[in-house]
Amino acid sequence: MYSLLFVTFIKSRCKLFYFLDIFHGAMSKNTLGIIKHQVRRLLRLV
Repeated sequence: MYSLLFVTFIKSRCKLFYFLDIFHGAMSKNTLGIIKHQVRRLLRLV
C-alpha cells in the first residue's frame, strides 16, 4: 500500500518535471520574446 503510494508520487513528480522541462525549453528558445516582438511590430503597423 505504502509503496504503491510512493510510486504514484514519483510518477506525478516525473510528469511535473517533464512539463517544466518543456516550458524551460520554450523559454530558452525565447519563444515568448519572439511572440512579443511580433505583436509589437503588428501594433506599430496598425
